[in-house]
Amino acid sequence: MAERPLILFKKFEEATKAKRSGRGSKFSQPSIEKQMSKLSPRFKQLQDALDKKNIAVQNSPSGINPDSALVLETVGTVDSFYSVIKNIKELELMLDITIDGIPIDEDFYLIDDDGNFKEGDLSGKLYCVMTNKTALNQLISLWKQYAQNPKIKFDLGLNGVKELFNQLKEIRYWNAQDRIDETRVVDYWKENLELDGDKEVNFEIELFFRNTIQHRINSYSIVSEAINNMGGRVLSQCTIPEIMYHALLVTLPRKQIESLVNNYEQVALTRVDDIMFFRPVGQIAFPFHLPDTDQEITPMIPHKTPEIHKISEAPIVAVLDGFPMQNHSLLSDRLIIDDPDNWASDYVVRDRVHGTAMTSLVIHGDINSNNSPINSKVYVRPILKPVRDFNDKLSECAPDDVLLIDLIHTAVRRIVVGDEHSKALSSVKIINLSFGDPSRVFINMISPLARLLDWLSYTYKILFIISAGNHNQHGIDVGVSFDEFKKLTPDIKEELVLKSLNDNSRNTRLLSPAESINNLTVGALFNDFSNVVENERFILPYNQSLPSPVSAIGLGYNRSIKPDIFFNGGRKFIRELIGSTIMGWIPAPTRPPGCCVATPGQNNEINEVAYSFGTSDAAAQVSHNGVKCHSVIDEIFLTQTGEHVPDKYSALLIKAMLVHGASWSNNNIIANAMEIPENRIFRWLGNGIPDISRVMECAQNRMTLIGYGTLQKGAAHVYELPIPFNFTSERFFRKLTVTLSYFSPVISSKQKYRSAHLWFNIENNNLVPQRVNTDHNVVQRGTIQHESFYGDKATTWNPTDSIKIKVNCRDDAESKIPEIEYALLVSFELAEEVCEKLDIDVYEIISTKIRELVPIQTINPTI
Repeated sequence: MAERPLILFKKFEEATKAKRSGRGSKFSQPSIEKQMSKLSPRFKQLQDALDKKNIAVQNSPSGINPDSALVLETVGTVDSFYSVIKNIKELELMLDITIDGIPIDEDFYLIDDDGNFKEGDLSGKLYCVMTNKTALNQLISLWKQYAQNPKIKFDLGLNGVKELFNQLKEIRYWNAQDRIDETRVVDYWKENLELDGDKEVNFEIELFFRNTIQHRINSYSIVSEAINNMGGRVLSQCTIPEIMYHALLVTLPRKQIESLVNNYEQVALTRVDDIMFFRPVGQIAFPFHLPDTDQEITPMIPHKTPEIHKISEAPIVAVLDGFPMQNHSLLSDRLIIDDPDNWASDYVVRDRVHGTAMTSLVIHGDINSNNSPINSKVYVRPILKPVRDFNDKLSECAPDDVLLIDLIHTAVRRIVVGDEHSKALSSVKIINLSFGDPSRVFINMISPLARLLDWLSYTYKILFIISAGNHNQHGIDVGVSFDEFKKLTPDIKEELVLKSLNDNSRNTRLLSPAESINNLTVGALFNDFSNVVENERFILPYNQSLPSPVSAIGLGYNRSIKPDIFFNGGRKFIRELIGSTIMGWIPAPTRPPGCCVATPGQNNEINEVAYSFGTSDAAAQVSHNGVKCHSVIDEIFLTQTGEHVPDKYSALLIKAMLVHGASWSNNNIIANAMEIPENRIFRWLGNGIPDISRVMECAQNRMTLIGYGTLQKGAAHVYELPIPFNFTSERFFRKLTVTLSYFSPVISSKQKYRSAHLWFNIENNNLVPQRVNTDHNVVQRGTIQHESFYGDKATTWNPTDSIKIKVNCRDDAESKIPEIEYALLVSFELAEEVCEKLDIDVYEIISTKIRELVPIQTINPTI
């Protein structure tokens, strides 16, 4: 037990939620006459197209009456449209997406509070609804009635259609470009055609999710008929109603793929209305590079096996990754391998590189850091398979003969629920996912896999720790030659690299499923524990703990903070690419720098190490620390309540603890290079670097308290933090850090997505009035709010006064929400030198005051 452990809050006061303020931008709208002249022909075209399709279907073998996906693009949001959809029986919402950067025109433009023109682009929404002839006719009838009489009052629930018509900019059907252009599937098809042979090509067809089983059966029948007509087959089907996901894994002959690549708009399959997207499969890959033959190679160094103390058989963390080398000396007797599909038979030991590295980091962290290993076993489920090309080069890849989301859904439910062959592992609170899908770069639409993880985390109270994804893997363009770059000062090198990253940020977005809102996304720092020396040929781009040039950056879904935190992702040397300003990475896994990890080696030795690099490593090390946080939290609860940490709060407390110590210590370097204000770097670089060991215990100058509870809509809990010090006559630096975490239910069809919104506000805050480098609105857009406040001026403060932290709950994407669990960490600290000089023990004084409070009655910690 730590000498100064964290303390549980003894009580909270129940209250009503705080009021929120804010509104969207104002914009000018066209007259109804203008809208009528523009939209009436559009509605006529839609009706004619649907009539033609009805005739065509009458002659088709299936004879299924068609539905069509209708797209309505608006300026601004039209929340009342949801009510309209509910009241037109045959309308069904498929999705809505925020559209940014809509150019102004003579009809729609921004205005100020006085109604005058204002510079700037507009934002709006794309609503996609499934409709048939009956529903479309009703929508057109409403339009005609409104056009003739703009003051008309429609029946209850339909009146919001007037707002839709006023703000409608475009109306059309979902088309082939929507299904293909943003999915990178054409590039995937081309890559497959470049391979020799006549192997069929597998890919995913994601269908619009229909609310009834019969509609889903019809969709399957229509699409499978189209695939069969092209000489292809449906290999499997996956339906997950909780996240509105319905997809098929299909295969087509190469000649049909060629026709899709050459002119997909002319292929009937791309015009099937039930299809939302065509997507690649098997795109997650981890290539293993041996050093170039002209490099100096140092052999892997056998590593001393750490002494094994008592290890719990109940795993806290699960790893979904490649198959590990389970008899490696650093992993032996520490793994629980679950291989229900017998993938081990095709996974020779020398190919087990990535899974071995990630489990090594989860157990030990970076081996060179000399961290103590975690004290519980690690559950491992393989989801990658080895692939060797014609040059015998290894990659570990997601298989292309199964839908990845189906594989992960099955694997996670086997952990948390169990199946006929395996019992549930209720001890698992963390699942490590050290991968990202390069074919699903996050732009504005959340991926099915991220939706799955959000639903699983809320439903089963489990935390996924996800790597942000890797980019720039071939090198970085610093704008000068290698020889010029070598001569620059460290400060100028940092500035050039960071500027390059900022200029290229559009191409370094998060990789699915890193945009998940309920879980922790980890970016990579350019840092590790190895000692290396640069030379004339190989140098480091910079030396500080700055964001790695390969790490994906944010923002996240609905412009939330992502990645949540950054952690050590290793370093690599760069070298000259002749005739270029691009500095290439040196592929040298057998020598430092990098994160030191266990590896099979080339001759299956059981005690060798290698050096790894990227966001996968960062996520795995955060999972390592998450297990240690769990041990600390459980010990606190056992000591202070006599019970283990309640299951439904465990993952939330780990999540809060991992983020609570996060900050950026080099704000000015990053802000100057990226030419952004310091209080905006969090929009791009997350909450910062977590000092996790600092959060695991308190200090003489610092006190950390833990709160937790369950809130219903409209309610609030107020926590009182006594600060029994006199700040009236003395100028003491003081700091308050608050971290709130929760899991929200999600609504997959809505852009708001997050059903519940919890947030905190500080009451009686004159003691620490300054917010530290954060945007109060941005930090509330996800499911973790992390903020620091400080003060250093004398202020009126009575030693009996307290700071009050109010945790609030409201509905967001839907009006009816369940009770929501949350976890809260609150730290208060004085400057260390002040405490030493004046012999003040902040921890002892505040903990004594907390213990004097009446024990909490409104929550049962054993639940």
